[in-house]
Amino acid sequence: MAGYLIQRCRVPSLTAARQRGVALLVSLVLLLALSMLAISAMQGTIMQERMSVNQRDLAQAFNAAETALRAGEAALQANPLNFLGNAALPNPMVWNPEMPVGHDPADPNWGGNVIAVLGVAADPARNPVYHIAEAGVICPEGGESSAACDELYVVTARGLGGQANSATVLQSTIVIRP
Repeated sequence: MAGYLIQRCRVPSLTAARQRGVALLVSLVLLLALSMLAISAMQGTIMQERMSVNQRDLAQAFNAAETALRAGEAALQANPLNFLGNAALPNPMVWNPEMPVGHDPADPNWGGNVIAVLGVAADPARNPVYHIAEAGVICPEGGESSAACDELYVVTARGLGGQANSATVLQSTIVIRP
């Protein structure tokens, strides 16, 4: 048998066929785990984006309200007589300065005497506004008739952010000495 080459044929065993099926199953499980990880990462990214947009809107509303507050304080200090007799807002948090001019001024949510700070927002309807109200008089103790009383005013400002539901209301109290 010197010149004959005997070739062996390999017959796949049962264990080799099972191993190929297990490899497929393991790869599918790993693919599923990676897909779930990717979906979780995308949801986290979307949530972070929403939080950053809300933070930007809050900062934008605060800056607009602060601009209006400073403008109101400057207007009051320039001529306090213009604001004598203005009624205070009962609840500044529900103050709606955007009600139409013909609205009932007895409504506690109506600001009346609202002044817009122009040129702050691209949309004129979203410009910040302020309201100045006379809050009372502070007289020195002791009843000296020669001492003048100080006038107390409240300046309320409202600024809007990029979204319709983002608004900031700020208030300051100012004493005007005669």
